[in-house]
Amino acid sequence: MKTIPAKTYPAKKHSKIIFQKTTSITTAVLIEKLQSNYSFFMDMAHSEINELLSCCTRETFHPGYRIFSKGDVSDTFYLLVSGEIRILIGNREISITPGQIFGEMTLFQAEKRTASAMTKKTSVVLSISSKVLSSQLLSLQRKVMTGLAHQLPKIFAAQTIR
Repeated sequence: MKTIPAKTYPAKKHSKIIFQKTTSITTAVLIEKLQSNYSFFMDMAHSEINELLSCCTRETFHPGYRIFSKGDVSDTFYLLVSGEIRILIGNREISITPGQIFGEMTLFQAEKRTASAMTKKTSVVLSISSKVLSSQLLSLQRKVMTGLAHQLPKIFAAQTIR
């Protein structure tokens, strides 16, 4: 079983696609690209990526769109598929590039956002709620956390550089 978009919700600066489980050649191509290009997916089988995608929302944000703000309450983290995101922490700025995750601290602590995220250019992200991850993807939790762990050194290195 594969995953394809179920619905698209158009908006002026933001569009959202909710995935559903069904068969699609396009999804197989997407899974191949995710697995070969993003370390987050490297340890996952095709079926596991498909299962994760079925719980993700694909969102497109146009330049200058604020994805979240410092102080927001949220349980969602993101994987950047294309584009570029600015993470603003105080007077520091961190650039997120394709294949990197952001907003991941929501998986470790249920507190308000400590940074803001804004698009530099049109960006496509996969978003997933920590509630979905903990309730529907129990078998994938370890692999998702491993994917996050691979990303954390890059994130911390970027934070100390700027």
